[in-house]
Amino acid sequence: MNYSPGKDLVPVTALTREHNLMVVNPEIPAKNLKEFITYAKNHPQTLSIGSPGAGSPAHLAGELLNKMAGLKMQHVPYKGSGPAISDLLANHISVMIDNMPPLLPHVLSGKLHALGVPSSKRAEALPNVPTFEEQGLNGYVIMAWKGLMVSKGTPEPIVRALHDAAIQVLKRPDIRKRLTELGAEPEGNTPEAFAKQISEETRWWADMIKQTNVSVN
Repeated sequence: MNYSPGKDLVPVTALTREHNLMVVNPEIPAKNLKEFITYAKNHPQTLSIGSPGAGSPAHLAGELLNKMAGLKMQHVPYKGSGPAISDLLANHISVMIDNMPPLLPHVLSGKLHALGVPSSKRAEALPNVPTFEEQGLNGYVIMAWKGLMVSKGTPEPIVRALHDAAIQVLKRPDIRKRLTELGAEPEGNTPEAFAKQISEETRWWADMIKQTNVSVN
């Protein structure tokens, strides 16, 4: 990128927290995370996990699962979630761990099977799908988020006005209902709290990259 998010952008507020979701093609004989891990260990180096691209959060999520569960799934990077999901539906790859919104319609239609959510609690959009921690994979919690930021140098009154407007929108029942249906949770915090969130998660992801030895090459 030709800019630095940490230096060139100013946090306004976190808008949503988005659940991730682990899904498999129905050809994989696993109904939950435990069954999948057992199946994967019995079929080493035969399963492939797709992601929207090398170095993406979904890629890192898969490598973390490999490390924590002792698996050897082969990573297959795509140029976006759409092509990866298409190949998962066609059974060209075995599994994905990605943001819930693009996967949710295929789970609800029965074309993909949901095995778990790597969140601190279950998603309201899929209340019957347990978390990874509920299924014994303790410490595996990865949620995506979307936030509002502005260019460095934006006058403080404008930053506050944007913040207040965003918070008001996030409080609307219709907006909250729609976001929940898509697998997201309305957030809304102060610019200071959002800046702290970004800083803490940047360090967390950096540490995870070191632990999993992920490379974009």
